[in-house]
Amino acid sequence: MKTTNHTDNGTQSSSPSRTALPYLFLDVDGVLNAYDCDEDLVSFDDFVVHEVSNDDGNGFSLTFDLWLSKTMGEKLSGLPVEIVWLTTWGHNANKKISPLVGLSENLETLPPPSAGITSHGVWKLDNLVRRVKNDPRPFIWIDDELGWIQRKAPDGEASSRRLHERHLFIQPDPRTGISIADFDRIAEFLDDH
Repeated sequence: MKTTNHTDNGTQSSSPSRTALPYLFLDVDGVLNAYDCDEDLVSFDDFVVHEVSNDDGNGFSLTFDLWLSKTMGEKLSGLPVEIVWLTTWGHNANKKISPLVGLSENLETLPPPSAGITSHGVWKLDNLVRRVKNDPRPFIWIDDELGWIQRKAPDGEASSRRLHERHLFIQPDPRTGISIADFDRIAEFLDDH
């Protein structure tokens, strides 16, 4: 349920009901998968290498070695957020990644486009903008390529910041994935909202 608020300039804005959880938009590679893993830097000691095939739906499949931590997934599962996949793994994230890290296998997925250039030139930003415009609420976006996405998309950083004043961007080091320090920032953000 959304409520309508009137702003100081007389316009109306939609806001989520108080029961809506903040979004957590989640990438896989460089975030959950510490693909450039440096075991001396990681925050969790239970990273395991998994050989995972990813089928693009058109009969083309690639196999990857993924460095994944069950503890990291369990910490994400315990957060009071609505996790939404925002990854090139698309719907395969639920089938292939979730069981390995202890996340629900029924998370919503904002999939990559099948073809073409998106309005910002970066499909992840377009999906996030569309979602938060349609259902405004605080959000966290975790992606190891956030800086690149914001530089690549015309007006990318400004577009994503205008969506909601309450947001948190986290760009993990791909050698470690999400760190304890990142989880501390998430907890602080959630405590404030």
